[in-house]
Amino acid sequence: MAVFKNERLSPREEKVMSRLRDMYRSMSEERNEIQDLIDEVQEYFRPYRLASMFSDGHNLKSGAKIYDGEPIAAKNRLSAGFFAWLISPSLDWLQFEPPRDFTKSQMRVARMYCDELERFVYDSFRDNNFYEQVALAIDEEVTCGTVAMIAENNPKLDQTNFTTLAINDFLNSDDRYGVSDTLIRRVKMRQRNLVAMFPEQFDSREREKLLRDGEKMCEILHFIYPAIEGDKFFGVHEYASVYTYSPNVSSDGILGSRASKLLSERGMMYKPFAVGKGEEIPGHSCGGAATFNALYDA
Repeated sequence: MAVFKNERLSPREEKVMSRLRDMYRSMSEERNEIQDLIDEVQEYFRPYRLASMFSDGHNLKSGAKIYDGEPIAAKNRLSAGFFAWLISPSLDWLQFEPPRDFTKSQMRVARMYCDELERFVYDSFRDNNFYEQVALAIDEEVTCGTVAMIAENNPKLDQTNFTTLAINDFLNSDDRYGVSDTLIRRVKMRQRNLVAMFPEQFDSREREKLLRDGEKMCEILHFIYPAIEGDKFFGVHEYASVYTYSPNVSSDGILGSRASKLLSERGMMYKPFAVGKGEEIPGHSCGGAATFNALYDA
């Protein structure tokens, strides 16, 4: 497949692309250290899935390794238990508290505001896909030890849309406190949607080539990280959001993706994602899971 190259990148943009490729390579090398373990866990606890949710087929042979379904059932019970205990819609799990140094009259008004805010957030979560995606996120973290969730505005529905990312569809990196502040996510879409999303980034020849088979799937990589000098919105927004085009669709998950064309650079005032991790793995951005130890019983 042809690789589209940026023909009119400025020197600054060339440096950005070079930095993103280095970022991707370094984070891929770190993930590769535990990738075999992740693949084996998914073969035993998710036999219907290959290394990625974006696989082109199903690894039916892996089901032959399952001689007792109890480990899978136990994993499912643990996931359901966490959801029911932590964030079930039937629980009053979200509470906003006013500052304790308010006066009595201020506290009364602040408490009314917090109560109204709680109701508004609860109603919003019921109207969008929050609970559905949290259930998926909990199951992914219980199974693979690491999961990411990203929040984006859906202008068509005028609400926030949440997306849970399976471990093989993103790479993450932590700050010095162990909190993930950098995310590279893999987005799969049809070529016609790619052209619609970034119409100015392809010349007439490229657009014609993509739209000739508009239903064919392609990938883009979305980089979100603390903005640094050289980024377009450095000094204006705290986070950089950069999209790059990856012309190949690989069954190897995000590790099979490659950035080849700069699509857009944006800035963000806040971090729109969170990464959940199970047991901490020292010196690693991924977390451990109960299934890692259960492999020997599976």
